[in-house]
Amino acid sequence: MSLRYTIKKEDSIIRVRTEGVFEFVAAYEMWEKIVSACATHSCFHILGYSCLDKPLPQMDAYEHMGMLESAGVTPSHRVAWVAVNPQLIDALRLAEMIINNRSELVMRVFENGDDAMRWLETCD
Repeated sequence: MSLRYTIKKEDSIIRVRTEGVFEFVAAYEMWEKIVSACATHSCFHILGYSCLDKPLPQMDAYEHMGMLESAGVTPSHRVAWVAVNPQLIDALRLAEMIINNRSELVMRVFENGDDAMRWLETCD
């Protein structure tokens, strides 16, 4: 099963939902589309819901920062990512830690959408 995703603008947020199994190339293409949607709508707050079938591979968690930067994510973007499936949280937190410690990108991982929305609302 491959990576599937939807990207849409709602209110002042770009909403993303992922399903299936993580694939690096498909994820890179998804992030390029997210960055494009941000530019099109002049909206730099991104709320993602990860509904993947299994966790992000550990090696890909380490490579996530480079993928985001290469796809065009900048420190102007604010990324809140929700682990809908609790099995995903550890790998997403690893990616979050690497991104926040090794770059100027701003990304937070959450266990629920309400907390993620509150955090995005305080970012500016």
